[in-house]
Amino acid sequence: MHGYEAEVTRALDENDIPNIGSFTLLPNTNTPRSPIFHLIPGLDYDSKALAIALSSKLKDRRQSVAVVSDDVVNWKRIAQVAFDELSRNKLVDLHSVLLSPDTDLENAVAMFERQRVDSVFLFSSSEYGRKLVNEISKTNLKPDYYSPGPVARYIFARTPGVAGSKLNFSWNTLPRDQRPRALSQFSQLFDDGGDSTNQPYQQEQLQAVAAAKILVEALIQAGYSVNRKTLTDAIEQIQGFPTGLIPEVTFGPNRRIGTGGVYVTTTDTAKRTRESQWIRLD
Repeated sequence: MHGYEAEVTRALDENDIPNIGSFTLLPNTNTPRSPIFHLIPGLDYDSKALAIALSSKLKDRRQSVAVVSDDVVNWKRIAQVAFDELSRNKLVDLHSVLLSPDTDLENAVAMFERQRVDSVFLFSSSEYGRKLVNEISKTNLKPDYYSPGPVARYIFARTPGVAGSKLNFSWNTLPRDQRPRALSQFSQLFDDGGDSTNQPYQQEQLQAVAAAKILVEALIQAGYSVNRKTLTDAIEQIQGFPTGLIPEVTFGPNRRIGTGGVYVTTTDTAKRTRESQWIRLD
């Protein structure tokens, strides 16, 4: 979390102003009774969900797994979550690589070949992540890839050499969460009356509208005597609230992440099939 996101969150927190939204990809949920309510989990949750998804597939088969991240603080923190979760599984042999201008990608891939890496967890938003995947594609390795969906699009959309691999991406919401009535109401927000699903930043807009629906519900529950405390108490009473745009939302005195889970989609590039599972983390 940095820049504008950090300043907004700090201002809301310091002034004890209840607020609901998606403020950052790395929400701080360690502050007891914080006035900041996050609709969706951060990338550290995505990281853990991806690791759980792999572990659920192993059964009795050993796997050699490489955890790769950009050599920057936030990506290393996110990668560590996956590494720690995977290290709990005795069937997983772990290896790690940090990506930077000084990383010898050919040597890294040669290590993958020696270790017969089955799966690569990639936490990168840089050109080095894309270059690493390109280098892997030049070998006989066909590893399964695990990566957060929002950044995976940058890495894999520009990397054609993943045929034969399974692509496992994490998402906070999928189209299945969207209900016709809620989408119709959402579309009415656009003056041109066009197809709202083609608008730029649609996911962010959907989350903003979902947050507004929850805030309205909390204000109704708080009643005419609403103040900071009663509004916070009302938000904490939100249980399984259906916005019709994202997964159902639940808050509580010790819960500041609303949806409490992550989707992991698996695309089999060989069979051209796609499936998904919901990983609950609350």
